Amino acid sequence: MPLLFSGADVQVAFKNVQGNAKSEIANFSDDYVLSHSIEDLADSVYDKFAIKTPVLDKDNIRSDWVDGYVPEYRTPNPNFDRQPGVKGRIYSLHVPYTGDEYLFHYMPVPPPPNPAHATVSKAEVVFTAGGAWHTSEYINQQFDANLATLEDGIARVEKNVTPFNAALRNVIVARLARRIEIAKKTRQTTQGLKYPLRRRDNAHETYKLPEKPKQLVPKPVQVDGSYVLDKGDYQSILKIGESMSLVMERSPTVFEKAEEEHIRVHYLVQLNGQHQGKATGETFNSIGKTDILIRHENKNVFVAECKFWRGYEAMKKTADQLLGCTTWRDTRTALIIFNRNVDFTNVISEAQRAIKDHQQYRSGPTKESESRFRYTFTHPEDKQRELIVLADKDLDEHTRDLLFDSGGAFEKVLADLQVSTDSDDQQRHDALITAVAGIFNGMNNAFMHVPFEFENPPSVQHSMASFLSRFHAIFTLNQDALLNNTTILGSGRR
Repeated sequence: MPLLFSGADVQVAFKNVQGNAKSEIANFSDDYVLSHSIEDLADSVYDKFAIKTPVLDKDNIRSDWVDGYVPEYRTPNPNFDRQPGVKGRIYSLHVPYTGDEYLFHYMPVPPPPNPAHATVSKAEVVFTAGGAWHTSEYINQQFDANLATLEDGIARVEKNVTPFNAALRNVIVARLARRIEIAKKTRQTTQGLKYPLRRRDNAHETYKLPEKPKQLVPKPVQVDGSYVLDKGDYQSILKIGESMSLVMERSPTVFEKAEEEHIRVHYLVQLNGQHQGKATGETFNSIGKTDILIRHENKNVFVAECKFWRGYEAMKKTADQLLGCTTWRDTRTALIIFNRNVDFTNVISEAQRAIKDHQQYRSGPTKESESRFRYTFTHPEDKQRELIVLADKDLDEHTRDLLFDSGGAFEKVLADLQVSTDSDDQQRHDALITAVAGIFNGMNNAFMHVPFEFENPPSVQHSMASFLSRFHAIFTLNQDALLNNTTILGSGRR
């Protein structure tokens, strides 16, 4: 168990924090530093790197205990966890806090005279006490002393942190001023060239419209009369959106004060310019409104939501909003998240965590680019109908595309794969057979535990078997196995 406030000098931690803040500023792009005021930049960097002294939540301090082994005698070693002992009860004091955890492991100046042993996590400090001679009074006195030592150590740390944070803002402002000056000189140099700039090979032509807009031709689904967007068209729509996002990144000053609905208009312009004007904005659909909607013959083939990043919980609510705007027929969907935070890597990580924690999450992600990920969700009103892709882990992308295009008619896909001479298709056929069998086995297992009776407990006179036995023949649609696998029908009545 570590000794609190007894590690390296706290100035070592301060130097690391200051160095990280300088590196953050050095890595800012020219466009980024020139598109924000130095005050806004300084606030952003300071909020990220300013040291946060731990603050104890004394109202929520709690004790706990577990049975274990404790020292039998107080001497020669009162430290119960370093000597063999006898069976007893080990008590713990849990002290919640907010702030930077690492500060508990550095030595403030001046150091505390009597530091205590404790276990530290990101949320709490835990002290322990145990001994065969311990009484409640003794344990209370020890925990009171531990708490007093903890408060003293934090107070000493705070006296070191306060002047550092004050100086840190000055360091940040000076570094930002230097970085902005360098960015201005770089831009002036580039603009001063008399020769035209060569176009980048990887430049995204988001604003260049095709000579003739592409016609969307969704495929009809014979099962229910709805339509499914071709995978190529779906990927094309996503690519247009991604290209538009890159334009925003490279021209931040144009969009820095734009609201969601204004940014959405730019996406609609690109989609309608390249796909025959099928995209609409804020169209009523299902129980909500969706930001971007593409329809074909009055049926939805693509649904998207556009939102600014506002954190983990907001991301889950945005997913709810998208699902609320979809009907069970909508399988091609997208969430477009705008981010104004500096730490984009953390935003992606938190967004992925939020999606995986969503109650409708099924599988994923499939990484399609550095900032585009594909997930499988079930629809809130029909868990058998999945959005985006079928989720069985053994089905490859080609099989999933076939199932998409068939509208979920797996019998047709099985038949086509069965007659194919391609060896890969034979493997796909076997994998799909296994997946379908697994689904039906799961259904059968669930049905085996369902009582198919009019009353509970069942009545002989009014039982399901008695009712069905009145019929000379029973015709079922896909439920014959259910009747055969249950005891509804008596022997010989199949």
